[in-house]
Amino acid sequence: MVFCNQKRQPPREPAARKEMSKIVPEKDLSFPYFYYIMKRKKTKLEKERGIIERKKTVGHDPITGKAIRKSFYGSGRHALEQIDEKYHAYMSRGAEISESAETLAAVCEKWAETCKKPVVSDLTYQQTYVYSIEAISKHFGGALIRDVKQADIQKFFVANSWRNKWAIDKFYYILKNAFDFAVQNDLIQKSPFVDIRKYSHDSAKKRAYSPDQYFQCVDYAKTHPRGIGAFIVLKTGLRRGELCALRWSDIDFQGKTISVRRAVTFKSGKLVISRGKTRNAIRIIPVDDETVDFLQAAPRPSPCVVGHVEGQDYIDPKNYAKRDYKKFITDFSAATGAPALSLHELRHTYGTMLYHYHTPLDAIAKIMGHSSLEITRKIYVHDTVDDLKA
Repeated sequence: MVFCNQKRQPPREPAARKEMSKIVPEKDLSFPYFYYIMKRKKTKLEKERGIIERKKTVGHDPITGKAIRKSFYGSGRHALEQIDEKYHAYMSRGAEISESAETLAAVCEKWAETCKKPVVSDLTYQQTYVYSIEAISKHFGGALIRDVKQADIQKFFVANSWRNKWAIDKFYYILKNAFDFAVQNDLIQKSPFVDIRKYSHDSAKKRAYSPDQYFQCVDYAKTHPRGIGAFIVLKTGLRRGELCALRWSDIDFQGKTISVRRAVTFKSGKLVISRGKTRNAIRIIPVDDETVDFLQAAPRPSPCVVGHVEGQDYIDPKNYAKRDYKKFITDFSAATGAPALSLHELRHTYGTMLYHYHTPLDAIAKIMGHSSLEITRKIYVHDTVDDLKA
């Protein structure tokens, strides 16, 4: 039976509605609000928090070209309007960020001044961070950080592959943190420092005396007129700046210890006294009877242990290395045939002797004044057959 006056219902559009539930719906008043919310299956987050999630394209990956999708959220009857507002606000903010006119070199300098300068010594800051940033600035010139791509960074490491591993590691550390710093401070949207490979020239191994050469050098230093500095380094592992700032008042002959309280460093071309290279530089080093006996009998022309002028509290590390130490090590090498090591290599010899005599790594780190145990492990733990047997 057919009723002619019955109103016919409009045809349903199941295919169109199903398709619309899959995409991010634009604001369209022809479709009811509850259709978008109820028809689409809710995600776990939506079920737990009672919110609505929509993903929208916010950009494209510069390497692969794939779309970058980001989730936006809303709640209540105006969830879609909230999502649209958040999306447009995010995109407008991104446009502002992309217009940053900071250069890569300027961002590196700002990061170093903010994050590293307060926690490292002036000497380390100048020789490590300032020096490395100058090399980065020279390569990239005035390039804006927003224009630097992943390929540009990789080219930088290829161009500097002639440098040693230490320098390359510093470049890697500075650039990675500088780009992260830029992202966190809204200078760029995304860091291009991704999948960067490091290339470096094999670093020369640090030299050190053998145990026989070590004891030869100690005995020779006790008889040489300029051997007191080398003797102290061989017995304590002091850095050059710490040695040049060491005073007789820092030595406790009764307690058989040497207190390291200061170091001589250079700042803006001038000699200054600092607290040392690392946060663990201030330390107390135990010494043996041989050290106590030798130092007690040594002449004391000045308050500075390696000084020669009355009233002198410290001496210039560069002058000491070029004059006193060079004279001593040249004479020792000529007398024994041993290689003429640098003052820092004598420090390395001391640490190596501690390691070969099975001193625990944490004790070596404290005595040497390393900032972390990992540095000690990296320098003195060598996986040779002899070490593994020991």
